Amino acid sequence: MNVSLKNVWKNTLYRNSLFIILSSVVTGIFGFVFWTFAARNYSSQEVGLATTVISILGLLSNLSLLGFNIALLRYSKKDNGKLNFSAVFVSIVASIILAGIFVIGVQYFLPAVGFLGENLWYASAFIIFTVINSLYLISNSIFIAEGKGYLVLMKESLFSVTKVACILFLSGVTGLLVSWNAGIALGVLFSFFFIKMHIGFDLRQLKEIGGFTFYNYWGHIFNMLPTLLLPLIITPFLGPSSTAYFYISWMIANGLFIVANATSTNFLSEASKKSNQWKKKLDHALIFSGMGLLIGTGAILLFGHLILSLFSPEYLAGYTLLQVLAVSSIPYGARTLYVSFLNLRNNAREGAAVNFLVFFVTILGSVLFMEYGLIVIGISWNVANLAGLALGMVLKQLEKTH
Repeated sequence: MNVSLKNVWKNTLYRNSLFIILSSVVTGIFGFVFWTFAARNYSSQEVGLATTVISILGLLSNLSLLGFNIALLRYSKKDNGKLNFSAVFVSIVASIILAGIFVIGVQYFLPAVGFLGENLWYASAFIIFTVINSLYLISNSIFIAEGKGYLVLMKESLFSVTKVACILFLSGVTGLLVSWNAGIALGVLFSFFFIKMHIGFDLRQLKEIGGFTFYNYWGHIFNMLPTLLLPLIITPFLGPSSTAYFYISWMIANGLFIVANATSTNFLSEASKKSNQWKKKLDHALIFSGMGLLIGTGAILLFGHLILSLFSPEYLAGYTLLQVLAVSSIPYGARTLYVSFLNLRNNAREGAAVNFLVFFVTILGSVLFMEYGLIVIGISWNVANLAGLALGMVLKQLEKTH
């Protein structure tokens, strides 16, 4: 057993995936504490509004990455200083522009959170929150690309502890948002002590990765849009309380999704550095992800009812949704790993097509059948991931025939 564990630790894909998964365990535990406190001390409407704003921040910050988060994984090298600077600079500029556009028009297209554009203070805070959220995300990609998963764990731990400490002393929707983003801000500050950057742009490298970055930008957007758009869809259709039920169930199931994401991103990073060993790395990723997802899915199916009841009996309204989401982690894991394989082969366009199909089926199914409740979202998400995996296989066969 000791030899086995030692071999696992020596395997860089396993080791860095473990660090990412451990970081999700830490954020999951402290997230549980954070949202349990919120659920017991705030109304479900307040929690729903806060989670809606957090989803908007996530959406805008992901949009601001412009594909650099994946390019960093694929084109990592020993001296990545200029590429790191390019990623950080572009993310800051893009997040300011996107957040500025949002606060100007929020009262027209999303009046439920129209308070974000009511005055200069709220608008400025929202723009700042968007910037630090985008920097938080890009720093994760930099650490993973450099094989420093332990720094992701340290940063996530700092974020988790800070947000829980702050929520004990703040109140209202504003308190929830400030607590969350105070943790993000400290995580960003921590990150910049370890990120190597050289001011300037490597135009040759940027031109080289231009097409790859472009398709991965859209692929990444389609991949994360269901997560971020669904709360915005649920709030006007079913109300903020249903958004809160959805968010808590999704947060629990997200622990499984993170196992899949951690494995697929580390596979891309490791296989890019050692291209002659990609088959071996893929086998390792399949075994690691498969075992983790099967164990985690079983645990949620057995104890999901208990976990939700710890938040508040009210949140048991999302129990069936949680079960369906847990099962979806299996096709989700296969799909994300396959997209990473496509990126390794520089087939970013095909990967974007797979992610678009998942996004389209999820949102279409959710909107068309929302009247049947939250369970429709879980079913649509499950079907969408199976459809995306099937499309990936079709594209693979077409590639072979040409």
